[in-house]
Amino acid sequence: MRITTNTMYESLLNNVNKNLSDYHKYNEMISNERRINKISDDPAGVAIAMKHKGNSSAYDRYVENISDAEEYLKATDSALNHIQDIVVRAREIALTASTETASDMEKQVAADQIQQIIDESIGIANTKMRDRYLFAGTNGNEPAYSLNGRVLQPYASTDNVYNDVVTVNGEYEGTGDFIVKFVESGNVNDDVATNTAKYQVSQDGGETWSETIELGNNTANIIDKDGNDTGLSLDFKRGFLEVGDEFRLNVVAGNYQGDDANIAFNNNSYSRITTNVTGQQLFEDTGYFDSLYQLKYALDNGNNIEISDAIGKLDALQSNMQPMVTASGLALNRLEISKNNLVSLQENVLESIQGIEKVDAVEVLTKFAMTEKALNSAVAALSKMFPTSLTEYL
Repeated sequence: MRITTNTMYESLLNNVNKNLSDYHKYNEMISNERRINKISDDPAGVAIAMKHKGNSSAYDRYVENISDAEEYLKATDSALNHIQDIVVRAREIALTASTETASDMEKQVAADQIQQIIDESIGIANTKMRDRYLFAGTNGNEPAYSLNGRVLQPYASTDNVYNDVVTVNGEYEGTGDFIVKFVESGNVNDDVATNTAKYQVSQDGGETWSETIELGNNTANIIDKDGNDTGLSLDFKRGFLEVGDEFRLNVVAGNYQGDDANIAFNNNSYSRITTNVTGQQLFEDTGYFDSLYQLKYALDNGNNIEISDAIGKLDALQSNMQPMVTASGLALNRLEISKNNLVSLQENVLESIQGIEKVDAVEVLTKFAMTEKALNSAVAALSKMFPTSLTEYL
């Protein structure tokens, strides 16, 4: 079989090109310490590495989520523990002031201390972490509690003849204390709104009174000192209202303006973890502020029965809050476990990627040396078979 010069030339030239390509490939591997620099280097390896990188990116996001969640939960946990301490302090103040030996002045001092506790509590309830108010639910761009507008349940004078249920309805912007005093007696009936009871309203502690108003539909509409309707009313169930019966209605700081929605973060592909306690859960559902205000006004009025009742509610508060504190601590522990697990998975994935992409230095240097030798031999063979000028030209 006759081999033409052209065939020999092409064979030698292909050999040179192949060795030159391998030479550049191994040289690039040595330079950047990567075994795969293009898909053709290892298509299967590239596919596996891409999958690992996708997992690594997801793990990074989950770790970031957990770090954010930890920050919010730690702030929440700190606030919860502070609130628990406040309840203990309020209870101690109430117990001291409820003794038979406590003077009116001591009760007034205690009432002032409870007001300070209420103010402190509103500050804690409006704790802000980054750009979010912790206890406002999904309305986290606004403080959980305003400094006005909380309408308390009415307080009945201990000397009242009327002893049935009184409820308050409506909303009021601002703060204020209203006294409703009945100046004409009358029966109150659930079913038939016919009575002759009439009342007056004071907004300055009883120094001045409004004009006389007739009780309509068993409802006393509250007007302010200027005679304007406040939007508030007292609703009476059946019973008898006597002349001199008084009811105090207080609108104070601490109106909840958040919602009851929880905020959760993804801590892995299959689960989410709640990172907040809402003001509705912590303060409203437990009656936190209502109990403190009840205690404050009971101390103001020296009403030992109300003080004792408020102490009982503070005891219930401690019991009702404990599950939230426990849940917060458990959530932090769960986040720590998830984070440690993700960090471990991330390390394994990175090791796998490196195992696929990183070169074996000894192996590549050996192949590089062999390729360089083969390239030199191929070039030498080409030079011997063809004129030097032609080889250089090629």
